[in-house]
Amino acid sequence: MILHRLRFIFTIRTDRTLKKAIVLLVLCLSYVVDVNAQRTKDFSVWTWNQFYYHFDKSHYASFQYQSRFNENASLFDCANLYFVYGYNPDKKSNLEFLYQLKTDNRRDLHTLYVGYTRKIKVRSVNFYTRIAFQHNRNFFSMNEFYDQSFNEFRLRVRAKYDLNKIFSTAISAEPTFELSGSDAPYLDKIRYVFQTSMQYNKFNSFTLFYIYQPDYYSNSALETNYVLGLSYEVSIRGKVKSIKKFVKPDMKPDDDEKWNNKNHPENL
Repeated sequence: MILHRLRFIFTIRTDRTLKKAIVLLVLCLSYVVDVNAQRTKDFSVWTWNQFYYHFDKSHYASFQYQSRFNENASLFDCANLYFVYGYNPDKKSNLEFLYQLKTDNRRDLHTLYVGYTRKIKVRSVNFYTRIAFQHNRNFFSMNEFYDQSFNEFRLRVRAKYDLNKIFSTAISAEPTFELSGSDAPYLDKIRYVFQTSMQYNKFNSFTLFYIYQPDYYSNSALETNYVLGLSYEVSIRGKVKSIKKFVKPDMKPDDDEKWNNKNHPENL
């Protein structure tokens, strides 16, 4: 009953809200301020493995593992574990709950996240707007600076174009606003993502992505991150009747199996 009420609330004036979000995307793309003299830069490489199990067309669960290499991709920085539950009220809406554990040699950061995604199609381009809130906390730390909780609001707008039934490309902008601290609220960073995806078969897909992420608030020097990454996704619906179908490439899906139109949002 609660989910149906949420669905009703979020679908009111959705198109108008999405248009405003698209305008925000344009503003974000124009907000890349060149302050190289005051910034530090770093190039990173990410690998991302994602496993999805779809209970039906409306419910799914996911486990994901991500590793990051910073310092010009020469040094292991951290690992991220994701546990996700998703619900699709209809073909254009998605509600997702996520727990993330980020671990490195300094701390373990726990994140609780809830996000709502809405899709609208304009001619041949699909636009996705996502609003999300997340609470971050570093428990059991010996360092008081790290053992602090903070809350964030994220707004992502993504434009996706299907080149064909196998390949797709997308671009997105996602500003993150810090809601905690004496200076809050303020714009913390913006993540720009450029990606190309290939559906190997109905179970497996690969995404090559590039992230440009400048910081806009820092207690020390501002930083700009450049990330090159590869994501591998396994998506299971029901039972896998044949191992050959799981590993064999299939570049000619049926018309009713346009696999790159996934019924879960991408986390990039």
